[in-house]
Amino acid sequence: MEKLKVSKRLLVILAIVFVVMLSSSIFVTRYFTLKTVGLVSENYLTVIEQPKHIENFNNPFSSFLDDEKAEFIILNCKNFRVNPITVVSILEKENPTLDCKATSEPNDNGTRDLGLFQLNDKSLFEKGGFVDMWWPKDFGDFNPDNWKHSAYLAIKYVQDLQKTFGENNIFFIAAAYNAGTTRAYNEWLQVENAEKLPKRTRVDYAPSVKNNFNKWFNIINS
Repeated sequence: MEKLKVSKRLLVILAIVFVVMLSSSIFVTRYFTLKTVGLVSENYLTVIEQPKHIENFNNPFSSFLDDEKAEFIILNCKNFRVNPITVVSILEKENPTLDCKATSEPNDNGTRDLGLFQLNDKSLFEKGGFVDMWWPKDFGDFNPDNWKHSAYLAIKYVQDLQKTFGENNIFFIAAAYNAGTTRAYNEWLQVENAEKLPKRTRVDYAPSVKNNFNKWFNIINS
């Protein structure tokens, strides 16, 4: 009987040790996962500015981006299998002055575009929007004025657009980023007929992004 009691105590102790070890493992794994994207919420000690670096980093976008922004964008693009040239080409069109707290004039539908990547406020915060879909709760509250927050969601958005239109379809990725995925997708289905896209998107925005892409591609590969 005494041996049975000891065995039960031992099993309880082993179970407690196992739970503690498992919890610690999950914590550590999640912590370092968050660190890889440069975002650690208050629940995970502190906000890490840039915890992971590319060894001997040579900024391919140095004429436009400082090293910190370029490295952060490239690391996250690599993590999500997104072409960083596409992301930077869109950013250059959206926010050439890199104003992290930029707020656009009202759009035709009354919405505004916010932050470094000029993400639409309705697309960000509506139910089922970008924050709901792609912003991990572990990161804390989304702040459109935080350039890392803006970059993270913009990259996730471009990842989604690449899946829809194909990585190399820069015109329609840019058109969707500017005019909305639904409008761009409907036109793309029409044998890539862009005539019904908003004129500014069709004539100015998407061609400009495509020109930016070609410019950066040639610089990087020269």
